[in-house]
Amino acid sequence: MSQSTFFNRDSVSPVIAKMLKALALPILFIVLWAFASALDWLNPKLIPSPQAVLSKAIAVLPQPDFLNGLVESLLRNFSGYFIGATTGVLFGIAIGVSNSRTGYLHQAFIYCVRFHSLPGYLWFQLS
Repeated sequence: MSQSTFFNRDSVSPVIAKMLKALALPILFIVLWAFASALDWLNPKLIPSPQAVLSKAIAVLPQPDFLNGLVESLLRNFSGYFIGATTGVLFGIAIGVSNSRTGYLHQAFIYCVRFHSLPGYLWFQLS
């Protein structure tokens, strides 16, 4: 009789190895974070300990305000992405289809790209 490939030791071991490799860096980061917090190397007002973050998350997650805020934030993110992607596709089509529009739209595109590449904290000085 042939063995099932799902429970075959050779096929499960690489999956576990991949999971351990993927989780090694985040686990190391959390351990170092907890270690630095326990030795008071981090200001708890700026960077709270992992235990404080976990206890706060457990307290906040069941509240209805959290879910409402999460839904509103995701709607803003997805609507902004949709507006930006649609505008970009329309600009791309307009630039690619018409040679006369290429000169005008290309210059506007270059202008937007130059200002988009500025770091966020510089926008406060510009406004």
